[in-house]
Amino acid sequence: MKKVLLFVLTLALAVCTACFAVACGGNPPSGPSTPSDPNAIEITGVSFGPMTVVYDGTEKTLLATGIPQGVSAQYANNTRTNVGTSNASVTLSGDGYITKTLNSTLTITPATMSGISFVGTNERTYDGQKYSLELNGTKPAGSSTVITYNNQEVDGVINAGIYTVKAVITNPNYNEYTTEAQLVINPASMESLITFTGASVEYDTHMHSLAIVGNVPAGSTVKYTYDGVEYTKPIYVSADK
Repeated sequence: MKKVLLFVLTLALAVCTACFAVACGGNPPSGPSTPSDPNAIEITGVSFGPMTVVYDGTEKTLLATGIPQGVSAQYANNTRTNVGTSNASVTLSGDGYITKTLNSTLTITPATMSGISFVGTNERTYDGQKYSLELNGTKPAGSSTVITYNNQEVDGVINAGIYTVKAVITNPNYNEYTTEAQLVINPASMESLITFTGASVEYDTHMHSLAIVGNVPAGSTVKYTYDGVEYTKPIYVSADK
C-alpha cells in the first residue's frame, strides 16, 4: 500500500512539473541572478564614462577604468567616429565575482570650421560682365555651400550696385559656418561713348535740332533741355528760338 501511494505521489508531482513548464513557456520563472559561488563578491570601484569629445575624424572608444585584477570586460556599442551619441555598455565578470553590467554614453560634439573667407577684387566698374567673389580655404569633406548676393542665390552679378556676399557652409560633423564680404560695382561713365556738339546754321526756314552721337547703353534714358524745358527726344527749333 505504501509503495502504491508513493508511486501516485511521484506521478502527480511529475504531471504538475510538466504542466508548470508548459504554462511558463518551458522554463520556470527567473528571479534576480545569483552567483553560483555563494562566496562571490560584488565588483566595485569601476568607472565607465560618460565621455564627451569634439569631432576630429578619428574613432573614439569608451573604456572602463578601475577594473580589478581577474575581472574581464566585454563591451558593446562603445566606439564612435561621427557627431552623435552612442549608448554603450560593459559587462564585468570573473571567478569569485558577481557578474555586473554598467551602462553609459559616448558623445561626439560638432567641431568648428575656420580659415575660410572670400577673396578677389571687391570693387569693379560696370562693363556688362558678370562678377563674383571666390571662397578661399579648405572646407571639410562632405560640406555643402550656399552663396548669396543680397540674399539671392546666384553665381555672380552684373549691374552696378553694392552687394553683400554671404557664404553658409554646413556639414554634419561641424557647426554651421558663415562668412561675408562686400562687392561693389560702380556705374560706368558714358563720356567716352557719346558726344553732344553744338551747331550754328543759317536761317533757311527749316527746323533744326541737336542730338547726341554715339552708342547709348541699352536701358538708358536720354533727356534734352531747350531753354530750361526738359524733353525726352530732340525737338526742332526755328530761328526765333
